[in-house]
This record gives sequence, C-alpha cells and structure tokens, in this order.
Amino acid sequence: MIIDYTKEMVVLVFIADSKSEEVVAIGQYIKYDDKNIASVAFAVKDNYQDMGIGTILVSYITLLAKNEGLQGFTADVLGENAPMLHIFEKLMKKMDYDLKKKINYGEYQIEIKFTGSDG
Repeated sequence: MIIDYTKEMVVLVFIADSKSEEVVAIGQYIKYDDKNIASVAFAVKDNYQDMGIGTILVSYITLLAKNEGLQGFTADVLGENAPMLHIFEKLMKKMDYDLKKKINYGEYQIEIKFTGSDG
C-alpha cells in the first residue's frame, strides 16, 4: 500500500509509560481532489479531554496542511459537540484565519481559510 501524504494525513497522539502505550487522540485531513482545501476531523478520548490535547493536535494538523500548500479546511461538527467547536473557534481566532460556520439540521458546516498571519 502506498500512502500519498500530500492528499491525506493522519496524526495519532500516544500516552506511554514503561509498560504500555495508548492512543488518546487522532486527527485527520483528506484533500478534496478538485480543490486546494481538505476535510478535517479529530477526536480525543473522553478521559483525556480538557487537557489541551485537541488544541495541540489541530494546530499541528493545520501546520502540516499549510506546509502541503493547502489553503483551508472544511469540517462537519454536530451542534452538541461544543468542545470541538470551541477548539476550532479558539485556534482560528488565534491564528487569524477566516472561520465561517452555518448550522444545518443540527450540524455545523465549518469553512476555514488560512488567510492571516500565524500569530
């Protein structure tokens, strides 16, 4: 199997000690064939939320996407998923990126354009 990292990227976050390691978060983007943007998603295990892992993960995925020349992300987020919405809003404001969201049948459709400085 050949993976083309210019079109798809998956990042795992591990917690490890001397006896074991555990995947506690995953982030992914998949580039649209006809556009220079990608669909992005991430998840953090419940008992590891509110520790900043999601924020770091999305920041890193964004950096990787920009390094590949992508110009933005799209995401579909359930309306009740306030933590995911908060991470997108907080990071995109910090990075001075353009974030637009609209709700449709209980799901937010998010568009992010990497337009600002990486402040």
